[in-house]
Amino acid sequence: MASREEPARERDGRDRHEGDGEPASERTRDAVPRARPGDGVPDRVTDRASERAKDGVPEHAPDSAPDTAPENAGERAPKPAPDGVPGPAEVGADVARALRAGRETHVWWWTSPECTDPDDLPLLDTEEFRRALSMPAERDAAAFVRSRAVVRRALAGLFGLDPRDLVLGTRGRPGREGTGHGPPQLVVPALPLVLSISRTDGHGLFALGAGTSIGVDAEALRPVAGRPITDADLTDAERRHLRGLPAGPERDGAFHRIWTRKEAVAKASGLGLSGIELGLLETRPAHPGPVRVAQHDLGRTTAWHVEDLHVVEGVAAALARPARPEGHGPVHHHTYGADTRRSG
Repeated sequence: MASREEPARERDGRDRHEGDGEPASERTRDAVPRARPGDGVPDRVTDRASERAKDGVPEHAPDSAPDTAPENAGERAPKPAPDGVPGPAEVGADVARALRAGRETHVWWWTSPECTDPDDLPLLDTEEFRRALSMPAERDAAAFVRSRAVVRRALAGLFGLDPRDLVLGTRGRPGREGTGHGPPQLVVPALPLVLSISRTDGHGLFALGAGTSIGVDAEALRPVAGRPITDADLTDAERRHLRGLPAGPERDGAFHRIWTRKEAVAKASGLGLSGIELGLLETRPAHPGPVRVAQHDLGRTTAWHVEDLHVVEGVAAALARPARPEGHGPVHHHTYGADTRRSG
């Protein structure tokens, strides 16, 4: 379904979508993004790579120590700022300090286009562009391209920077370093902030936090059959809760509330779906939230502050942050291209 390190796990009512640097769904093999290398706009990506090479910045910089340098960190390193001109890190530092002081989180959501928008392509790095081209369905490619473009535009607007100066990387999950899959990371400017991305059918969601961890998940609401009531990824209490609801929209909504809360925790933990025992996460779906969810792993218990996000009709979403003071700050909601509202 969403944010996974391996191909999507299909279940009744669960979308197949790309999350934190993970494979997108496959629907057909005969559709690709309309724009390809050599067709015009994408050449600007190649042109900028050539310009960087002239400036001594290789298109694929060698990896640094895995515990300090995220994957893909060297692909879009911007030119050094002239003497006396603040660089991206300096420009964004004040904003980052304010976010951390206020324990703030920002969340953006948007509607994904059906076709790739040429204006989004120049913001992608080389690997992202190649990945978009490899997607068999144009709708998937367009949604992926839009998500990466929105993240850069959103951060650029927050920091007062040019989106082309932002570099995104990936923090490899334990045991899966070097695969290109895992939570996203802001490489340039190098600020102490955390990111999470989720896509579902027709929509995208992006969260930026000032704490140490963050996870966000979105799922388009769809009818679910009786199978989720016996789902091994649910706790006994969660299955009892679903059994007590009439089949239809009420049960469907409760199931998606459970699932998004679990997946938000899986993302925030950095382990992903394959690295966490979902059946041990008690999400208390009868409670409107926020809820405290305990994660038990290798004899250690980590607590998460999880709240539902009401971003758009027909989509369930949840946000997970550490159950410490840093995870209880205000959440600023943004609609891509619209005004801001605030909750929390």
